[in-house]
Amino acid sequence: ALPANGGDYMHTSRMLPYPCAILLTLKNIVHGTMNIAVLSLTCGQYVNMLFPTVSATWAAVACALLFAILGTFGAKISGIAQAVCVAILLLALAVFIFGGIPHIQPANLTLGQVLGNTFQLGTVYACLGLLNSTLMGGNSVIAFAEEVKNPGRDIPLAFIIATLGTSVVCGILLSAPNGV
Repeated sequence: ALPANGGDYMHTSRMLPYPCAILLTLKNIVHGTMNIAVLSLTCGQYVNMLFPTVSATWAAVACALLFAILGTFGAKISGIAQAVCVAILLLALAVFIFGGIPHIQPANLTLGQVLGNTFQLGTVYACLGLLNSTLMGGNSVIAFAEEVKNPGRDIPLAFIIATLGTSVVCGILLSAPNGV
């Protein structure tokens, strides 16, 4: 309805009283800062697992700096970087899923078995985190609505496709014999 740069603030400032927009902006700053820290530390831990000689802390700092620098070049360069990251993620998930297919035990494919013996809150939280990150990516696109070719169609479509795709992947991961 309001395809304008500024995303959350623009929408809130046009539809709600003035203080609400300020509170939402403050919430986004705090949430965004915490999210960047958590995601950077997660990236640092992955890098440390792949390359044990690299410090997880320094890898996290390098990750945060890399994406901050990429973010300064605008939506197009950020979109390319995001597409590369998604391609790497899909490749990793494909290796995980198709590499695990030979190890699937038919007895674990019932809902009772999945929820009864292997259901762990950590698995659910991991899937919720993936879904939340997907939606946060969509919210980031809203902030660059003027740079999107057809924001009225593309932004809702991106939310729908990303949410459905992430939900399917999370469903597959939850049905794995040992969870995520």
